[in-house]
Amino acid sequence: MESCTHCGHVDEARHIDPPRLCETSSTDPCALCGEVGHLNIKITQEEETLQYLLHQREKMMLEYNRAHPSIFDRLPVEAISAVFSYYVSTFSGGQELPFVLGAVSRKWRQIAWATSGVWSSFIVDVRKYASYMSQTRLQLAKDWLSRSGRLPLSITVQVEDSFKNSTLWLSEFHPLIDAISQYSNRWHRLHLKLPSALIGRFNFSNIQYLHEINLYSLDGDDLTFHALFQNLPRIVKTRYLDLNPRYLNWQHVTRFTARLLPVHHVLEILRLGHNLRECVFQSVFIRRVDLPNDAYYPVTNSWLESLEINLEFDDFEGRFFNNVTLPYLYHLSVYSLRARLYPNPLISFLIRSRSGLRSLEFFEEDFTPQDSIRILQATPHLEKLKIPNAFAIRSQHPFYCSLSNHLPAHDNLVPSFVEPLLLSLRIFDWTGRGLFHWEAIPRFLVPLSHYNHPRRRPLEIVKIFCECEEDDPVPYIGEDILWQLSHFIDHVQFQFEVKVGNSPVGDLWKMSLEKIYEQKRLKLT
Repeated sequence: MESCTHCGHVDEARHIDPPRLCETSSTDPCALCGEVGHLNIKITQEEETLQYLLHQREKMMLEYNRAHPSIFDRLPVEAISAVFSYYVSTFSGGQELPFVLGAVSRKWRQIAWATSGVWSSFIVDVRKYASYMSQTRLQLAKDWLSRSGRLPLSITVQVEDSFKNSTLWLSEFHPLIDAISQYSNRWHRLHLKLPSALIGRFNFSNIQYLHEINLYSLDGDDLTFHALFQNLPRIVKTRYLDLNPRYLNWQHVTRFTARLLPVHHVLEILRLGHNLRECVFQSVFIRRVDLPNDAYYPVTNSWLESLEINLEFDDFEGRFFNNVTLPYLYHLSVYSLRARLYPNPLISFLIRSRSGLRSLEFFEEDFTPQDSIRILQATPHLEKLKIPNAFAIRSQHPFYCSLSNHLPAHDNLVPSFVEPLLLSLRIFDWTGRGLFHWEAIPRFLVPLSHYNHPRRRPLEIVKIFCECEEDDPVPYIGEDILWQLSHFIDHVQFQFEVKVGNSPVGDLWKMSLEKIYEQKRLKLT
């Protein structure tokens, strides 16, 4: 605080010489001014002494910390070891994390080197050419694996996609692969993103403890999956590998993910995988060659709970959905990026599977509005509906209009539907490009009966995410829609967001309110 210009009062923490208020000469002040000046001199001296002492204490604290262990270092070695293991397993950093711990102090290095859990995750991520596998790096890899003790190992070996264009460097990886294969009896998770020739180099003869395997062939060269091993672990993920299900043991598999499989192999996997709970089939195609007579034989899997399938061929014959029954299916995601989906086989599948589905995801453009309504009528117990990758909808879109077609309208006293659509819906999730016509949202919240007004769909969450180009108009929510939705805000979570170009994601509810207030303010002025 500055000194008072009238009386010269000075704050205790910051003194300034006050102006002389006496009428004596500058060389001979009055007694009071002389006493104040004397005190200022003493304060300055004491401040200099205090600064010196603070500086000395700072230097001593450095020695103090060196002479005494920190709170962390006072923990038992077992506790520090557990913290190190958690740190390495939680934070990304690949090969560097254990060495970061070892660089802190000699004690930390001794504990890190002796903690097997720090070394149980081994990652090789090659992003450029050059002689990566030098003798030094190879010895480092061997030391790393040896320090893991007897713990289960998580192994990751991957290279950039550009490596598939060259084979000159392949032999450099052989010593590393051979070293990793020596520990195959302790593999717990194995993730390989390599050319087929290198994947085939690994020794899979002793993998009884393997829990999860992820094999990604960069080049798609001929590599027969069952030639590697027959007994599959619980979690299997493959990309661009030739896989014949009949030669594999599916007894323990519960989760299976594959990219680029023929549809008859998909059916065979569902037939053989009696313990499957979750399947993801991406880029399913049809093989135009002579197939066995039972290639499209109908299959029923009574255990599968979740299925995601991407068909890349026009399945007008229903080669997949007409030949599969999944009575306990809980979640279904079906879409096509390059082909046309036909609704009748899908609806037949839903009815045949007794439509116990609770969660459904499909692309809006894959079906006409009328077909979408028919599909949803076949899923009366649906609780979650997700529509990704959609386009801007019209306010009179037949699907959204159908949400209230069980009620009489002003121009039609006879309802279009006897039963409400999506009777049990709890979550609606829509992501699309362009504008969203907000008149559709209140239709989700209409009464379920004209005679039982308070009852409505048990809606809990409504997510709308709009993606717009820089020049597109922002899809603001109208004041009347906000007013209608505000009656449900204590019971329904409305998550309305927009992303315009490269700008951050914005809260559309808040942005719309601000725009309304601004418009009203401009009218008043």
